[in-house]
This record gives sequence, C-alpha cells and structure tokens, in this order.
Amino acid sequence: MSDAIDGLTHLYATLVDSLDGYRKAIENSRGSGLSPVFREMAVFRARHAAELERHITPDKGGANPTPVRPNTTDAGSMVTGINDRILSGLIYREERIREYYDDAIGASTTEGPMFNVLNEQRESLQDKIEDMKRLETHLAASWRILAA
Repeated sequence: MSDAIDGLTHLYATLVDSLDGYRKAIENSRGSGLSPVFREMAVFRARHAAELERHITPDKGGANPTPVRPNTTDAGSMVTGINDRILSGLIYREERIREYYDDAIGASTTEGPMFNVLNEQRESLQDKIEDMKRLETHLAASWRILAA
C-alpha cells in the first residue's frame, strides 16, 4: 500500500507543480503565442489535481502530502515566443506526467474509485498529448510555408 500512496502523492505533487508552471506561462506570455494552450492545460491540470486531492489526506498541518517538486513542469520558464521547441518541451513534460500516472496505476489496486479516476485522467492526458502533437505538426508546417 505504501507504493500506492507514494505513487499517488508524487503524481499529485507533480500536478500541482505543473499547474503553477502553466499559470506562470499564462502570465509571461501576455496573451500571445501559446497562451491558449497554457490556459487550456491550466484548467485541465487544476481539475485533475482537485480530483486527486479529494482522495489524499493531507498531514496534520494541512500541507500537501509531499513537497511540490520544483521544475517538474515549469512551463512559465519556457515562454519566449511561439515555436516548436516550446511545444516539444510541453509534450515531453506531459509524457513524463503520463509515466507518473502509469506508476500510480501500477501500484494501486485494480478495484475502487481511485483506480478508475487514475485511468480516466491518464486517458484524458493522453488525448491532450495527442492534441499538442497535432498542433506541433500544424505549426511546423506553417513555419515551413512562411520560411519558403
């Protein structure tokens, strides 16, 4: 059970950290570039973190069950304009978060609401990753047309 709790709290901390990164990215992008992606992902991430939070009991001090890990997904530091490297970085980080879902799912029991929540969130994250990959392909094609 300890592995399940560890996996879940690590995932939760990562979601909270990445939410902060997306919020910083929104501020830094000032409505340009990938701002719509950052806003969409912030809402998506906030929803998932809140859902997991309901299944985690914070310690006596009311803090998060584990410290939030810095730089897990610091989208805010990547905002320098719209280009494929920023989107590639976001995709890479989201794929790492998907791995944390895999770890949490693998360590959890195959029955119960938490298992279902993790699977549903992982599936919706995979859909977001695919959306970002499609956008990346579209942007790359647009840049090639503009460069020609």
